[in-house]
Amino acid sequence: GTADGHAASNVKIASCEESFNGILVTGNSEYEISGADIELDGFGANDFMGVGAGVTAIDNAHVTMNDSRVVLHGVTRCAVHVGGDSVFTANRCSFLNHSPDDQDWIGDFSWGVGFVGCNRLVQLCDNGTAYYNDCDFDTNGWGVASIDGHDKAVSYYFKDCRMNLSGTNTHGYGSFCIGDRNVVSFDNCKVHVNGYALIVRG
Repeated sequence: GTADGHAASNVKIASCEESFNGILVTGNSEYEISGADIELDGFGANDFMGVGAGVTAIDNAHVTMNDSRVVLHGVTRCAVHVGGDSVFTANRCSFLNHSPDDQDWIGDFSWGVGFVGCNRLVQLCDNGTAYYNDCDFDTNGWGVASIDGHDKAVSYYFKDCRMNLSGTNTHGYGSFCIGDRNVVSFDNCKVHVNGYALIVRG
């Protein structure tokens, strides 16, 4: 593929290194990713910060991802991490993380509602906004679309998407809203989750 400071087209990235990031976009920037194929294996170290994520947008990055695929096989490793004031849009993409059963990882947090697993497939933090259009999500972790560490407000918009969270001893959520200033929107989506399709609180 080809890549420069504005776009990446048909790139293929594969790694079995722990905490290795695929594509990282920072600053006050606009970036377009098209036809990417990213596959990463191994421990992600810190998904709160997008460490080891397939695609990460932080600061004030505006990222559009089209017709791409991110496949992960790792503990606490997100396919997409959106933080800062960034805006991320994915069109016709697929995201998959089937993490191994890691008995040494202590993070099988239940949070009182019985979550089981060791990854969140896509992550939204700080004041980020994410749009997913006609996308596929498949995971055996404890969450498909996570919100964590928000400052003011975050917004998720899912349109014409398909979500699946299943597997042995798996129990989690499709997405959740944890405050009255946050937005989680499902528009014509199919959500199949062992656990909770949507959690709303706050």
